[in-house]
Amino acid sequence: MKKAFVLIFFLFLLLMNNLRAQGTYQELIHTYWTSDEISVCNTSDEGNTKAELILLCNLVRLYPKRFSEFVLPWFLETYNKKNGSDARSLEKELNKDNVLAVIRPDKQLDSIAKAFAELSAKKKWQGHIQFDNRYKPALNNFRLVAENLFYGPSDPMIILMELLIDEGVKDQGHRKNLLDASISHIGIAINNYPVYGNICVMSMAGMKRSATTD
Repeated sequence: MKKAFVLIFFLFLLLMNNLRAQGTYQELIHTYWTSDEISVCNTSDEGNTKAELILLCNLVRLYPKRFSEFVLPWFLETYNKKNGSDARSLEKELNKDNVLAVIRPDKQLDSIAKAFAELSAKKKWQGHIQFDNRYKPALNNFRLVAENLFYGPSDPMIILMELLIDEGVKDQGHRKNLLDASISHIGIAINNYPVYGNICVMSMAGMKRSATTD
């Protein structure tokens, strides 16, 4: 009985040490990015989960290779995710180190995302229902619109990494949207959702129309 207790206690210590070693994603970011770099990526001043998600999106856009080196393996280990073909293809993509411009929050896109998140939860919709109709107003200001949907936890790191890995999604459309050089603005809404817990809507746009053109 004493030996069993010692073994269990030893395993407990190993588990706790592993959790401490992994830390939080915030600790990870502040370890491998400077305060100035984080400040550039922090384009939202809301100070909430949406702002954290935009920050993470910008970190992977501005520092893709560093993100691949430190964040991707941390995520796979911390959340016991398999390093499958989709994760490996993400690593390969990020290691190309194609640096993109930051994306910035947009109030109109925020409103579009919020309305759809609430309606999806109410009607238990899944998928990009009524996409063209919902984004007509945004096309008055942008030439390009796109949307990512995520169902599950509200943790911003989980949301971003699941969309980037895009496991089982043949065209990896969520990843392409996040790493699209033409995308410049974003609106985000996270709402309670039946069964899955939450829905996250990312309304994205780019190629902004100027006041003197169409």
